[in-house]
Amino acid sequence: MREKLKGKEYEAKQFLRKFPKEKTVVSFSGGKDSLVALHLAQRVGIKKAVFSDTTIESQDTIDYIKEVSITLGVKIDIAKPKKSFWELLPIFGPPSINHRWCCPTIKYPQLNEYAKKQGVLYYITGLRRNESIIRMNYTKVSKNPMMPHVIQINPIIDWTSEEVWEYIKKHELPIPPSYKKGLSRNGCVVCPYKSPKELNMLKKIEPEIWSKFEEFLIMYANMLGIHNKKEFLEGGWRSWRPPTKRKVVENIEVTENYRIMFNNGFSEKNFNLLGILKTGNQLPFHDFQKKVKILIEKELNCVGCGACLSLCPNDALYLDNDKINVDLSKCAHCYECLNTSKLRGACIGRTYSLETSIINIDKK
Repeated sequence: MREKLKGKEYEAKQFLRKFPKEKTVVSFSGGKDSLVALHLAQRVGIKKAVFSDTTIESQDTIDYIKEVSITLGVKIDIAKPKKSFWELLPIFGPPSINHRWCCPTIKYPQLNEYAKKQGVLYYITGLRRNESIIRMNYTKVSKNPMMPHVIQINPIIDWTSEEVWEYIKKHELPIPPSYKKGLSRNGCVVCPYKSPKELNMLKKIEPEIWSKFEEFLIMYANMLGIHNKKEFLEGGWRSWRPPTKRKVVENIEVTENYRIMFNNGFSEKNFNLLGILKTGNQLPFHDFQKKVKILIEKELNCVGCGACLSLCPNDALYLDNDKINVDLSKCAHCYECLNTSKLRGACIGRTYSLETSIINIDKK
């Protein structure tokens, strides 16, 4: 094991040396894998990292971030989302494996924004293939669709969990507190992907966060009239798929000459995003109709989470008083913001909103 690990260490360091130090930052999660990635980066002279605070992190993790920064002599910045988990929870309901609005709103956008502001081109991660089936096809260099401005580099992609722990022991690195307390992984305190056993452990470790979350679950169950509240509260929320009530476009006409027809006082001026479609390269009629609908619904359902801002390669999208808007002088009409495979419909509010209702576009 030791000789094999030594070879992997050398290989990882040589790999990291290929990337410019001034443009490369470690995306540090506070877990064992990203700790090893951070230490390897530090050994080749990369001494800057960023931690994405989802606002439902354990206080132990926040304290650990500071400890690692001092121990390794690495600057670790903390990036926060535009809206906290607690602000978005009443709008979208509890996150679940079937209703995963959380990562696109409270994890990735701030990392993408940080990269843009700091001029970061590469994020070093602790991703490993044998962590999950989904990651089996990951490569050493990859892209995250929610962070189009950066390239992910994964120096320990082929390492095993045993090799990670052996490395930590060998270099006497500070062990993340979550593992000391019996958890198998680090991360958000109320993550639906954690096992029921780990969630029960976290209830004891982080009683304040769980008390606040369960208070919401009770209110939510009462509001929706969930029949089996006990089952829902004890873990049913993890696979919950709530009814959504997004605002949709009805009774709007797009003529054959691509003119958008509104009734009762509405016009294109009411929807700033429609300017994205103004391009000399005319779209096929069906695509144009579809994109009109998506853009209007994005604007109607916007909750100011900021998730979709990262989809624009030219930084043309921005928030204006918590509502999406576009700077048309920057817009290249690439339609990346309308890519419905991202954000499950190009907009978190459009896909997951609970508090809005279906409306008729011709009514004010």
